Amino acid sequence: MRSSLIRVLAPLLLLCLPLLVLGVWLTKAKGPQSLAAFNVSIGLVSVLVAMLTRSWRLFFLIQLPVLLLSAAFAIYTLSYGAPPGEFLAYVLATSSWEEIRGFFGIWQGMRWLLVMSALALIYLLLAAWAPARSIFAGSSIRGRWGFISAVILLSAYAARSPAAFIDGIAANPGLGTAMFVAGPLGHTRARLSRW
Repeated sequence: MRSSLIRVLAPLLLLCLPLLVLGVWLTKAKGPQSLAAFNVSIGLVSVLVAMLTRSWRLFFLIQLPVLLLSAAFAIYTLSYGAPPGEFLAYVLATSSWEEIRGFFGIWQGMRWLLVMSALALIYLLLAAWAPARSIFAGSSIRGRWGFISAVILLSAYAARSPAAFIDGIAANPGLGTAMFVAGPLGHTRARLSRW
């Protein structure tokens, strides 16, 4: 039992590490209401993926792209003090693929590429070590209602400030990236295509 718990907690902690870093940054930069919205968005997406995969090993393997996106999102956010926005959109919209590849050829880019590669390797080993048993085996009605109650309470608290609610959701790496691609990156490309 203890071995099985460690085999679940090890990849879970690694998966949550960039999210915890983003949560600390978000609390300092935007306040507790943004953190509440961030936690709700992370929790709901995680439970949805868990319901679809049903086993710990598959859940962790499918979360590899999420881990890499979360790590890149956290690195950018901590480096520039804000989630990806207009600045990164302009850089990406005006750079060729050769220039982007060139960035990863210099030491700053290479360093982050090595960190991400090591993170992916360690995570894959831990995910493969995770048990193949069901995620929801032995879950209780009390736990389910507790989760639903927490989502409702945190959502109500975060919704008291619509700006904080949006900031919290935008800090979610998956949803924030979708918002970035549809918002600043799309608008920047549209502006540049008119010239």
